[in-house]
Amino acid sequence: FSKINEALGYKLKKDLFGENFSGKIILHAATQKDRSSLRFHIMETLDEYMATLRDLVESVIKLENVYLVIRPHPVFRLDEQQFRSFLPSSDRIRFVSRGSFEKVLSICDLLVSFSSTCIEEALQNDIPVLLYDRWNRYNHFKIEEITSVASFTKKPAWYLSDSALLTQTMEYILKAAEKGSFSKEEMASYKYPAEYCQNFYKYVEACFPARGGSASG
Repeated sequence: FSKINEALGYKLKKDLFGENFSGKIILHAATQKDRSSLRFHIMETLDEYMATLRDLVESVIKLENVYLVIRPHPVFRLDEQQFRSFLPSSDRIRFVSRGSFEKVLSICDLLVSFSSTCIEEALQNDIPVLLYDRWNRYNHFKIEEITSVASFTKKPAWYLSDSALLTQTMEYILKAAEKGSFSKEEMASYKYPAEYCQNFYKYVEACFPARGGSASG
């Protein structure tokens, strides 16, 4: 998993927004497949992906001092100008298509995604996640859906399908969930425990036991 790096994040934030930036950053990233590839049901089509982004842009525009950073998936072959032509016009959108995910993750206050391993990467770094599924099709954690403002509670992960609640939901999360504000107990249900790493290493060692002899063996 990526680990946030304050030095990398500071440099990227400065490059994207300038020296004295003090706003909030929502990051959108999701797994994509091109039209000719096998696509599982838990992945958005390219048209669905763009529809999700349009909802996000329209919602971010309504928020004060909040910016949207879009991390296009490598299979998405449009350049930034073409990409923007499909989205509502806004000076609060930035695209980061190059560099490590670690760098872009280091600047965000909230990750929005439909389906991706970046969901786990964000939560491992104590960054809250909004699972936005306007198709009402895939709930990554099988958590309770947000259906009204009255159901808002401080928590690391949210599931939402109603676009009408998107602006209020993101605003609430950004205000209530600063980086590092969650206790270990609050994060426990969403993080892989440290011992999982050791189990993975043991599994790899069992599958590929070390061999003696020459390096070319």
